[in-house]
Amino acid sequence: MKIIKDENGLIVNKAWPIETVRAEAVLAAMVEEQSRQTAVRAIPLDDDKTALTVAPLCLEWAAGEKYEAGDIVNRLGQPYRVIQAVTAQEHQPPESAGLLAIYRPIETAHDGSIDDPIPYVNGMDVETGKYYTYNGLLYQAQADMKPCVWPPDTPGLWQWR
Repeated sequence: MKIIKDENGLIVNKAWPIETVRAEAVLAAMVEEQSRQTAVRAIPLDDDKTALTVAPLCLEWAAGEKYEAGDIVNRLGQPYRVIQAVTAQEHQPPESAGLLAIYRPIETAHDGSIDDPIPYVNGMDVETGKYYTYNGLLYQAQADMKPCVWPPDTPGLWQWR
């Protein structure tokens, strides 16, 4: 029996045309991507801990892509949850002002205790009683702020101590 290989060195089943083998490979990749998306979208929007475990497997944010609620995208080293469906626009990346209704930054693996405070990122979900750092100082949240657009050093803001 003669072994047949395609131009990439993959063994081709002699009984199947090479186009069929390639089509099956493309289909398998599509199924894998659909499975990943389904699993990511099943994570509750308020479950940052689970979202962080899968964030490294998620794609970089890209203009022109369509994202569904629950998707996770990465941008400049920061993972974001997509809160509502969107077609990404070049001039509106996740970190832009005014986009918190669409992209929400995911907390980066700190428990929010006094010994392990959370670095504050504009637009993140802030929880009562947790500790956050900002500009080298430690703050404690006095109220839930979801999303929070008031940095901890905002003058006169009672929500931070």
